[in-house]
Amino acid sequence: MREIKFRGISKNNNRWIYGFVSIDKNSAKMEGFPHFISRASGYLPVEVVPRSVGQYIGLKDEYGIEIYDGDIVEIAEQPLLRFEIVYSTEHAAFMRRWLSSLVSVTRECGTEEHIPPNTTFWKVIGNRYENPELLQ
Repeated sequence: MREIKFRGISKNNNRWIYGFVSIDKNSAKMEGFPHFISRASGYLPVEVVPRSVGQYIGLKDEYGIEIYDGDIVEIAEQPLLRFEIVYSTEHAAFMRRWLSSLVSVTRECGTEEHIPPNTTFWKVIGNRYENPELLQ
């Protein structure tokens, strides 16, 4: 069974917080509803930047780094082949959205496809929150 956990950037110190997510719908703010992440049961929740929140997809890259929704990944042997991990409500699944225009003849930039079970040759190179330039 896949481990369910989230990450988000703390509003206090700009560091990643990992754990359980909750949304406080009773106190909406300009940026949307506040999001909180608790490291474990019993810890006080930390307010995080809502757009930085991503869920662990249950897979790791070639270096053992956990892959989260919003991560930007490249194929290790072919660094020009990049994609972003996204959640598709249409498929109710995490998907990879190709960012590179050099993907192949059968795929175009922006094409979404299911994530294969073998991520041994993947390398996390950033995420949409800290590295928006990689989405270009």
